[in-house]
Amino acid sequence: MSVHNAELAALEAMAIKAGMLRLRGVAVILTVPGWGSDQWDPQVRAVGNIVDTPATATDGNPAGINYWAVAMSRVAEMIETGRHSGTSGQPPRLGILGDVGGIVYDRHGLRIYLAFAGSEPVKDIDVVKAGWATVNDALDRVLDEQTEMMDQLRAAILAFARNPTESEPPKRKPYARRGWDD
Repeated sequence: MSVHNAELAALEAMAIKAGMLRLRGVAVILTVPGWGSDQWDPQVRAVGNIVDTPATATDGNPAGINYWAVAMSRVAEMIETGRHSGTSGQPPRLGILGDVGGIVYDRHGLRIYLAFAGSEPVKDIDVVKAGWATVNDALDRVLDEQTEMMDQLRAAILAFARNPTESEPPKRKPYARRGWDD
């Protein structure tokens, strides 16, 4: 298990929950190291339609809706404010819609952003919570695996420190060049 696999598991959980709620839209997860980074790699999953055109719009919106843009707007708001989308109290502006549908939190040294756009905010948050629960469990497994590897490494280092002659690799024979030792 890796952080990337935890992200994919969260997207899968959000897609399943959206399917159970009969929603179409876009799920996003972004994990950033807690110490900061200038390179981000959000994972995105389309669940049904990415865009509802006026002909396919199910929410009565005559202009349709771009779920990708809404989900990314929620992530952008959370990155800027450090708060769940729609809770910052800032007025909407170009690029930031200010609506509910995303969760941000810190876990195991990572800042994790989850968002879903596909319906009304209450249903979108239900989808996000499914991803949140899944990524938490997956990250706990990642941490457990890393802790186990560190324990094994620590034990090997201590064994070498106690008795380096037993822990040294076997001596290799000197390299013989062709013709010299024939």
